[in-house]
Amino acid sequence: MNRWFKNGINIKNVLVIVVCFIILPFLILPYLSNISVGFHENAHVEVGAEYGINLTYIPADLLTLIPETYQTLGKRISGIAEMTDEDKEMFCNLSYEQRRHIAMAGPISDIIISIYLSISMIFLIVIFVMNEQINQNKNWRSKIRIILSVLIVLLAFWLMQINGSTVLNLTDPCGDLDKIFNCRKCLGI
Repeated sequence: MNRWFKNGINIKNVLVIVVCFIILPFLILPYLSNISVGFHENAHVEVGAEYGINLTYIPADLLTLIPETYQTLGKRISGIAEMTDEDKEMFCNLSYEQRRHIAMAGPISDIIISIYLSISMIFLIVIFVMNEQINQNKNWRSKIRIILSVLIVLLAFWLMQINGSTVLNLTDPCGDLDKIFNCRKCLGI
């Protein structure tokens, strides 16, 4: 900490930190979360097709994704698996096990993505620590540190977002879990 105050605070370093760790993640996170929403909803679509339910995944509009994400925190905004009234009726007439299989496909894909992100984060942290010992060129070492740090922060934010949206999805009235038990009420039949 002393080296920061010996010659004064370097404004360039402060700006790099602000851009890399505060602004950049909040600009990229909506697009990363849209990727995980796509996997989540496509899991519902694929499993629904096994039972003859025609779900349609409608992706979010990429131009309005950033403002929508931060205006509707805690609400479902992007990518919904839509179904017709006939398909809603077919879904409600399925057995409990079949409805559970369709409804839980999305959260299970979220868990799989979370595991991959966790492994990737651990891998990047190991590279970050090993970079300190391997790389002798100080200019490259600091640039690699910044790149690895930004990637670790992005993965951590994405992981928190996926876990948070999965919990919201499962606990929400008419979320994935409630559609198993109260499908007629949740689907508006």
